[in-house]
This record gives sequence, structure tokens and C-alpha cells, in this order.
Amino acid sequence: MDLAPALARFLPELADLDEAEPLAPCAQCVMAPVPEEARVGAGRVRFTARARCCTYHPRLANVLAGGALRDGSPSIRARLVDPDGVTALGIAPGRDAAHRYAQRTAETFGRDPTLTCPYWVDGPLGCSIHRHRNAICRTWSCRRTHGGRSARVTEAVKHLVYDLEAQLAEEAAAALADQVPATHDVDAWVAYFMGCADWCDALPDDAFHGPRRDAMIEHVTAAVTRPLPLCPTPSLRAWTPRGDHMELQSWSPYDPVVAPLWVFQLLGRLDGQTPWPEAVRATEAAIGHPVPPDLVARLWWRGCLAEPEDDEGEGIEILPP
Repeated sequence: MDLAPALARFLPELADLDEAEPLAPCAQCVMAPVPEEARVGAGRVRFTARARCCTYHPRLANVLAGGALRDGSPSIRARLVDPDGVTALGIAPGRDAAHRYAQRTAETFGRDPTLTCPYWVDGPLGCSIHRHRNAICRTWSCRRTHGGRSARVTEAVKHLVYDLEAQLAEEAAAALADQVPATHDVDAWVAYFMGCADWCDALPDDAFHGPRRDAMIEHVTAAVTRPLPLCPTPSLRAWTPRGDHMELQSWSPYDPVVAPLWVFQLLGRLDGQTPWPEAVRATEAAIGHPVPPDLVARLWWRGCLAEPEDDEGEGIEILPP
């Protein structure tokens, strides 16, 4: 997995974790408006702000801010002009930005240009600090080839990497406490953050080995290898009929799953107690034709099914065929 240079050597276990997402290329945003005749599901949410999903101000740890500054990023220096949110730990959204995001994001994420990230720029990646972006920016995606499975993996990775970012920020701030600017001076903050990056570079590769890190790595591994349970249960947030098919919303409103209209005949039989092969046979008898052999697995990977104890979706009742 692609990690910030400051963090990669502390988490070698993630090096072979391929979470690149071909369904969500930043250079050709699939959430951007398209001609009406080209849409699949005209009622789907679309991003209209130029920055699209970068209508969000990330919390940037001091070591990451320093790395971006060493790379010559002008946007970090420009952000430092405003002292609100700038601390020894790094650069967080200011009070006004945080308030606006909290108040508006549920309805206007991807559509409100006033929420645009201060590090966003025009270009293929839309990010002036791309090599040094934080855990949330690295793991967020509007669509996923493996839907819910991938979301579980990247959620575990996000917590692991974000925890390391916070730990590095705290220890860097403690180690360089005498260099924290006493007044708000942009050049002084630039020097301090670059010093944090230098401090991080000098740490040994095993600086953060320990029980907490190992437990979080195990959590990532468990998410990667989690098998289809014998008795899954539906995990849906919403569903919308679209002509001759149904769109199911599971892990994200931006990534619906297209399924046949009779899918609820199957989902209604997956009650957390019935083995899925038995549910498939009963569904085939009810609809009068075979169920695609990989449908249950695809619903599991896409996040439309869950372990009974994990389900946070809506209950499903069997609908008439």
C-alpha cells in the first residue's frame, strides 16, 4: 500500500497490500457530472464542486507537514498564514472550517466549494501534498471493486496509520518542544515542521514496534482474510428500483450494487441462521430459474451481506416474486 514516506518504513507489513482502486481514478472522477443520457441511475448523487471529494480539510501531522514543505509545497506555507488550527502537533482545520464541515457535509460533501481543501490544486491528482497526505485521504474512496470487503480492510488500515501519525506527532512535539514558535510566524512554523520531519527520519525502523501496533496489524490481516460466513445476513442502508434492476446501497451511498429485482427473494431468506446454499435453493424454487453461482459471494464482497453480529443495516422481509 502507498504510504507517506515518513511512515512506510514503520509499517512494512502494508507494503504488499494492494488497495489501488481502478473504479475510482482521481484523474477521471466517476462522481463528476456526466451527460444525462450517459448516466446509469440518473438519481445518483454527483459531485459538482471542482475539488469533488477534496471538499474536506485534513488533519496533517507535523511530520507530514514537514515532509511536504521539504518537497517544496507552497500550499502548506499559504495555509500557515492563518494561525487557526496550527499547533505543535500539526495543522488541523480551524474553528470556522471545522464548524462549516460539521454543519454541511452530510448534505453537501463533494458539492460545496467553500469546503475545498486548502491543499487542493488543479491537476490529475488534485492534491499538492499527495505524497504526504494523511490516513483519511489515503484510504477514502467513493467506489471499490470489492465494495464492503475493501472498505473493511481500508478502515482497519486507516485506524492503524492514523494512530501512527498521532503517535509520531506527539513524540516529535515533545522532542522539539524548545523549537515550537512562541508567536505566530510563518517562517518559524516552516522551520519547526521541517525539523519534525528530520527528527522522524532519524528514528530507527522498529521505533514503534509493540503490542498495540501488533494488535492493529492483526486487525488488518483479519479484515483481508475474512471469509464468506455460512449464515450471513443482509446489510443494506437503502435500495432503489431502476427499471429492470435494483440498486442496493451497502457500505457507501456513492457505490450502489446492481442486482436483479428478485434479489430480495434471496436476501429475505438470509436471516443469519439459514445456510446460504439452502437459501439459494429455496430462492431458485421460488423464482423458477437458477441463481447465478457467484451471486452470494459477490454480495458478500460488495458489503451487502454481513456476519449476523456485525450487521448495522435494515431488516429485510421477503417480497412477492
